[in-house]
Amino acid sequence: MGTIGPNEERRNRHVILIGGSTGAPGYIFQFLDRLNALVKSRQSGGHPIEYPPVAIAVHHTKALDDTLGLTSFERTFLNTRFIDDGMEVGSSGVYICRGGALTQIQRNKRARVISNNGHPTPSIDLFFESAANYLGLSPIIIIYSGNEFDGASSPVEILSKNLGSALIVQYNEKPGNHFAPNLPQEVIARVNILDSGEGLERIAVQANVALEPFQYKASKSFKDGRVYVAKAEDIPAIAFGICGLS
Repeated sequence: MGTIGPNEERRNRHVILIGGSTGAPGYIFQFLDRLNALVKSRQSGGHPIEYPPVAIAVHHTKALDDTLGLTSFERTFLNTRFIDDGMEVGSSGVYICRGGALTQIQRNKRARVISNNGHPTPSIDLFFESAANYLGLSPIIIIYSGNEFDGASSPVEILSKNLGSALIVQYNEKPGNHFAPNLPQEVIARVNILDSGEGLERIAVQANVALEPFQYKASKSFKDGRVYVAKAEDIPAIAFGICGLS
């Protein structure tokens, strides 16, 4: 039996959790396009790869499930599916939370999907926290555009509890790109990566140039977490690099 190389080990120990609301779907499709192209390239070259599970919780209504699903399923080299009640989550593939429902991952890695009491959107924080707790994998959290604050609290909990976890926050988009800054800004504020006198714009520029993680200095509980602030087009490369796909 062959040995497992370091990149394969890294792929097998991560889960990519993607969240966002207003303006996020377009950026998420860009991420999936890049992943689809990578998987296609490796397969065409005779070197197929297993990519980490990618789980998506984006604010959308049940009525938009078809649109979100059809657009996602066009990535023909990705195994994409909606998360339904009782489904096992964790193998290589793309998993999408349905609109109009709350989705949690349980201890057996199976999903529990229940009505959201009339609220049209899934809870990002609820899904992220349960996935981080029960999938047994190091989360790479990606926060895209959004006007709501749901999705801002779970990264703090996850980074403090999960060794090897990482957070990538979208920022520094050009005006007119449908980028909503409230959620990314709130995430950054809560994890407190801004040093005194250090502006968000400066940090975004540093991240885009060097792609180096910002280590937490003030809070000991975050010493093993890595935080990146980056433009949408740079986010896939950062995530792929962390989990050994690059």
